[in-house]
Amino acid sequence: MRKEINIKKLKQVIQQKKGWIFMIISLPLLSMFVYLHLFAEPIYQKSAQLLISQSDHSSGQRLETQMIQADLQLVNTYSAIIMSPRILNGVSKALNEDYSILELSERLSVSNATNSQIIEINAFHKSPKVAARIANTTAKIFSEEIPSIMNIDNVTILAEDEVLPNERPARPHRLLLFVLTIFLSLLLALTFVFILLAFERSFASSTEIEEVLNLPILGEVSKEKRVPTFKPDSPRNTRRRARV
Repeated sequence: MRKEINIKKLKQVIQQKKGWIFMIISLPLLSMFVYLHLFAEPIYQKSAQLLISQSDHSSGQRLETQMIQADLQLVNTYSAIIMSPRILNGVSKALNEDYSILELSERLSVSNATNSQIIEINAFHKSPKVAARIANTTAKIFSEEIPSIMNIDNVTILAEDEVLPNERPARPHRLLLFVLTIFLSLLLALTFVFILLAFERSFASSTEIEEVLNLPILGEVSKEKRVPTFKPDSPRNTRRRARV
């Protein structure tokens, strides 16, 4: 019975505050829509891939597994070298110094899959053409500089990125943001309803009073419609009727 009463009160609160609930849900969604279409700047991601391998495979003293393990260790070292000032300075010069070393470090990231000899250079920019140019230039400069840095030529440009028609931005992720906004809006609306329900002190029926207060109901006061009262004629009107 108590559960049924709580459900009734919940429905009652939702019915009474449906305007506020609608506003709590719709305002964040509208704000996110305006932000994504008017203020959010689309950022595109382009990538270039490098393959790291041992250049000298003629030695038969080392097993193939040992060679692969050495290559994997080089991947971590090379990932750090790519983001070093020496490489980024060369990239900046190749791009006619349109971007400083600091700007390039903010627009570039390096990643590689676990136990993989492939390094992926990712560039981010509001223009997909510029992003591809930064990624490809970084891969080229690194492959040219690494022989003088490590005294070994074992870097191959595996793939360069290019601009495709109908490119989709990597950020912001509109669908994800909308789903998160819907979830947060519903959470705020439910919180609002349960706060109102917690501070609700009125009773919807006599049955609820008995359940909550554990007291018997002696009687109920019913609501009656007001009946128009009869007003007797004044003495003056009575005399006028008598004369007629």
